Amino acid sequence: NIAMATKSPKAAVLIVDDDPGLRRMLARALASRGYEVATAENGEQALEQARQRGFELVVCDLVMPGMDGIATLKALKDMRPDLEVVMVTGQATRATAIEAIKAGAYEYMAKPYSLDHIFSVLEKALKHRRLKTAVRELNL
Repeated sequence: NIAMATKSPKAAVLIVDDDPGLRRMLARALASRGYEVATAENGEQALEQARQRGFELVVCDLVMPGMDGIATLKALKDMRPDLEVVMVTGQATRATAIEAIKAGAYEYMAKPYSLDHIFSVLEKALKHRRLKTAVRELNL
């Protein structure tokens, strides 16, 4: 689709999940919505990707081998405080939700989630991030 290729991307999103099928499905769905998408299968890869590219949004799984989602979230926010991170998990508990939000997550979602729901959350996170950036620039 030529029109899609010439249009600038909505935002750069990093998907971090150890499930390759879910990563591919979400990457395709977001790309079809105009997002520029990159993927990582674990926290270490996510940090490497974030060092190389300026992402605006991250969708990060909570339970992954090695570096878990909370450690990944904290490291990403240390590296880029303005990054909006949406945590997703198949093992949602109130305690992990509170931990994720305290660590700087924009939102915490239970799997399975609908694509419409994640699209909606990412749109809100992107607006929130861009509004914070605009306010910060006005205050300079």
